[in-house]
Amino acid sequence: MLQDITYGKVKQVMGLARQAAQNPAPDVTVSNPYPVTHDPPLRPQPDAVSWKSAFCRYLADMPDAAIAELEALYRLGAGEFDRLDAAIVETCGRDTPKDERIAFLESRRDLADALEIALNAW
Repeated sequence: MLQDITYGKVKQVMGLARQAAQNPAPDVTVSNPYPVTHDPPLRPQPDAVSWKSAFCRYLADMPDAAIAELEALYRLGAGEFDRLDAAIVETCGRDTPKDERIAFLESRRDLADALEIALNAW
């Protein structure tokens, strides 16, 4: 069973992943790198250059065990496992450095969708 990640944290990761996918890095060659599509314009975390960097920083700030469980949830939602407990045992049991897990999660284009499927199965 999951011990280090909460439903709310998973939903937060899903939201940031979707924002990062929809809003690429700002174009610094123009005078206004953030085109106004919302009033007031939506911005990532205060010091983040883009939603992608906010997403990456959010993952980096999470504990190692939570990142491992997040990867297990992703793998469950992506169809690699049939049961949550099997995903947790195998994924969390691997001796994978946190930065490699984060790089894996950041590279998944279907991260938010797979996490949504996993939450429904949870």
